[in-house]
Amino acid sequence: MKTCKKCGVSKPLTDFHKNPKSRDGRGTQCKKCTHANLAEQRKRPEAKERFKKYAWRSMIKKRYAMTEQRYNVLLDAQRGGCAICGALTAADKFQRRLHIDHCHETKTVRGLLCGNCNNGIGRFKEDANLLRIAAAYLEHYDAYIKRKK
Repeated sequence: MKTCKKCGVSKPLTDFHKNPKSRDGRGTQCKKCTHANLAEQRKRPEAKERFKKYAWRSMIKKRYAMTEQRYNVLLDAQRGGCAICGALTAADKFQRRLHIDHCHETKTVRGLLCGNCNNGIGRFKEDANLLRIAAAYLEHYDAYIKRKK
């Protein structure tokens, strides 16, 4: 039996997390108090931001083999904006950072794009020829409208 430092209740050792650094090999707070304490810490705004940043770093490392430093180098090279339109934000109120554009076949990172440009490329199936045809279509339509004026 051991007494929890937080709630003061005596409980069996199995109700405490293992801690090889302590004399008895168990933590000072019972599992219930430890979990409650962690839940309380996670509610704090600074903890939420820290977790979001950690999650983002883990995600870009896993998906793109990219570090935060490499992301920042790309962002600086693009003058802080989208590689296509130059927008300084992700064009999405939930996404603060620019999207990491990559080739889906080779997983090679091409650059950072706002949400609109990233979606546009995706909707054209990453096909440069389709994008050229779309551009020609728009140019033809613009020329037609200007002739009518």
